[in-house]
Amino acid sequence: MSVWLQAWMITETTQKGQALEVVRCLENVNRELDLVRKGMNQATFSSSLYENAISAFEEAASPMLLPHTWSSVRQYLTPQNIISLEYCSEILPDEEALVPSDELSEILGLVSELRDAANSENIPAILKAIMLHHVELIEKAIASYPITGVKALKVAVQTGIGELYLSKNVVIEHKNTPELSKLAEVWEKVSDAADTALKLDKLVQVSQRAWNFIETICNGA
Repeated sequence: MSVWLQAWMITETTQKGQALEVVRCLENVNRELDLVRKGMNQATFSSSLYENAISAFEEAASPMLLPHTWSSVRQYLTPQNIISLEYCSEILPDEEALVPSDELSEILGLVSELRDAANSENIPAILKAIMLHHVELIEKAIASYPITGVKALKVAVQTGIGELYLSKNVVIEHKNTPELSKLAEVWEKVSDAADTALKLDKLVQVSQRAWNFIETICNGA
């Protein structure tokens, strides 16, 4: 599991927390691989060109292998399977631009400021809970970005804005506070980053991310 922890830069300190975060990331990988399969099916290419490779990577990303050594995972990451997935990345359309790393770092810096604001003295408990939950939403979205791409940010924005609407009484009560102003600033930055990166609002551009991620794992293991 240590390779996954390093690959996703998971900062959880307890074994239970680490395992839960790794499983969440592996679920993202499997969803992306399934989208690769569906994209290739829609492109009417023979499944013999990619099905074995995708199935192998699904085995590698199985939570069932977490108790085992990295060699149990590595056996599925053969050069042939990697080339097959790279082949998929050349076929499926490139529909989004990358969010620059410095922009992601800027967002994380704002999130850190938001956490500090939420932990300040005299802040109402309900507002603190909302802010800290939104900190968690954004941090998980950025952690998922290397796997799922910009849709992780878009889903976080939609979830966050929806929750703020449902908590509109709290928002209205504290609308002029520095804390809510900071929360709005963070969400605006996340939304801008996602909107800039998305060229088309679809969920098909997955293979290049999957390939880049797996390549990083293989080179770093």
